[in-house]
Amino acid sequence: MPKYPAVTPDTYVSPLPVGDFTFLSATKIYPYEFQGSTTGDSQNVYIGEIYYNSGSVLIERKEYIITVNRLGFVVSREGDNTDFNLKLSAGTYIVKYSYQLKGSSDQTVYTATYTFIVVENQLPLKRWTASDVISRVTDLAEPLRKGERPRFRLQGDSGNGTYAEGSQAALFDHIPSPEFAFTKQTLRENLRAVGEIIHGEPRLKPVKDGTGEWFFEITYDLYGQTERWKHAARPYVLKSVTQNVNTYASALDTHAENLVNKQTNYSGVIVEPYANGAETVRTERFLSTKKETGKAVSEFRHKRKTRIRRYIGAGNGSRTRQNQLGKLTPYR
Repeated sequence: MPKYPAVTPDTYVSPLPVGDFTFLSATKIYPYEFQGSTTGDSQNVYIGEIYYNSGSVLIERKEYIITVNRLGFVVSREGDNTDFNLKLSAGTYIVKYSYQLKGSSDQTVYTATYTFIVVENQLPLKRWTASDVISRVTDLAEPLRKGERPRFRLQGDSGNGTYAEGSQAALFDHIPSPEFAFTKQTLRENLRAVGEIIHGEPRLKPVKDGTGEWFFEITYDLYGQTERWKHAARPYVLKSVTQNVNTYASALDTHAENLVNKQTNYSGVIVEPYANGAETVRTERFLSTKKETGKAVSEFRHKRKTRIRRYIGAGNGSRTRQNQLGKLTPYR
């Protein structure tokens, strides 16, 4: 072991990232100061040199000398004893230090050499999270022009890689994501696939951004929450549908007109056209009980009651009853 070993700082690691870095002065690598010789003055000589591109280019050199008399008092301090503050570029740096005691019996030159590799990216890439996957899905959901933002955005996603504090985007950014492979699926199917690792059901809500532009905000209803859905207290009607080959074959023979206007408050529409006119019948079926007060009581709430009547419009057909109303039921 050398008499004066070099002291390596903890910051000296390799590889180093591109950017600002401080190489220490030679007096910190060799923190020794000879107290002087009995025959005369002695000098502590510290030298630091930094080379770039595997030692072919000298970037900076600093020399510092401390002169001590035979009584052990410092006579002078000369040179530069500051650290090396550099902006590192990608490549190889070599740092050389030396320490020598001139005027003493030990004329050994103590040296230390450090080699550093500087790279563009020292740390591994960020692992994909659930928020990253959702943002990627929305980016690819539909073609975008340059500068456009997706119409579908996760709640709290600013679009520049940062997430609003307390938002679902910030919450899901702590959930590591496995690899996904989506092929010819809808946006909802993709969001539900990500929801399997989030344990939630995706929802869309139209909102405005800061510029007044409308977009669809993606939120997830998380499973196992104590908050109740706002429609949970509303009554529901249970409808059971069964089908076998007989009912299926019979349904093939029904009128195609029964498929019209299924979304209205009437259950079906039948249209029978004829020359210069047509007859339509709309039907609805439900059970109700008429009390003495004249009110109809049913298990379900009535929107309105309608009398069922027949009307034949004007036309030049062979029908004889034109523009007349007729009852179809024994009640008004």
